[in-house]
Parts: sequence; structure tokens; C-alpha cells
Amino acid sequence: MSEEIWRAWAGRALAAVAVVGAAVALVGLTTGAWATCTLHGLSTARGDHGTDPARRLDVDLFPDGRVAAHGESSMLRTYDDGAHAAVRSALGHAIPGLLDGFAIACVVAIGLLALVGTVRRLPAHLWTVACAVAAGALVAVAVLRFETLAALAAFAPGVASDFEVHGTPLAGWTTAALVVYLVAAAAHPLLREPTDT
Repeated sequence: MSEEIWRAWAGRALAAVAVVGAAVALVGLTTGAWATCTLHGLSTARGDHGTDPARRLDVDLFPDGRVAAHGESSMLRTYDDGAHAAVRSALGHAIPGLLDGFAIACVVAIGLLALVGTVRRLPAHLWTVACAVAAGALVAVAVLRFETLAALAAFAPGVASDFEVHGTPLAGWTTAALVVYLVAAAAHPLLREPTDT
């Protein structure tokens, strides 16, 4: 009996860890940018043909395809210039919207299952399904991370010759949260199922 009680509590603890993982992943998918492109403008000083650190523009790309630009005013005007309308439009449509929606739907589903798992024992096959769905979400997140970086790398040369593209910590946290969920969900049936006697 004591072993069964221990398994039940350990299973609830793992389910709680899975809930946290799903919650963090959901926040990561819906709140912030996953990749940033930093553009550096040329110096306006006479005789200086290098870049000016003060003339900087950051373009953020979200996993759902939203784009946000912020930085020095003259660089913002350059970004908003009609000559760059085509590259701005291409950037805004570079990320497949369905992929982000699929990842969010997966995270919500596995999060709800884990939430139920914190209060009652669930069959092992449900946790197996949750693992499969979490793996699907993890693949979608990996593709989204690549797509956001690739889209900004293709966009930047059309606006400035000096630029840097890098991922944001939020994308890494989202991936790590899904890995935590996957590990917790995979271990859960091993603890919750009583041993054969």
C-alpha cells in the first residue's frame, strides 16, 4: 500500500512539472519575439564611410509572423520607406501561420491533460499520446525557430548592408519547456502504474 501511495504522489508531482512545462511553452509561443535582426546604418558624418553605432534598428519577428521594429528615428524612416515595402511584406508572410497555431493547440491539449493528471490517475496510454503530441509540438517549435532566423537573414540585406541576426532567449525557453514536459510525461506511467505481484 505504501508503495502505491508513493507512486500516486510521485505521479502527481510529475504531472505538476508537466503542467509548468506546458504553461511556459504556451507563454513562449504567444508573448514575445523569437528572433531579432539588428541593422546598423552608415555614418552621416562627412568623410566617414563606416557604420554609426547610434544608427541602429532592431526588427523582431514573432512565431506567428508578426513583425515589430524599434530603434533610431532615421533608421525607422528607412525601414518604413516605400522602397522597402516588398521586403517588409515578404518578412510578414515568411512564417506559416498554421505552424504556430498547431504548436499552440498541441501545448494547450497536453497542458490540460497534465492538469487533470495532477488530481487523478490517468491511463498510461493517455500519457503515451501526450508524449506523441508534445513531440509534434517540439518539432513545430524547432521549425519555427529555424524559419524566424532564416526569414530575418533573407530580409536584412534588402534594408542594410551591416546586420546581425540572432535568436531570443524566449525561443530557447520554449524548447526547453517542451523537453521538460516530454520527460515528465514519459516518466509518469512508470511511477503511477503499480508493480505486478
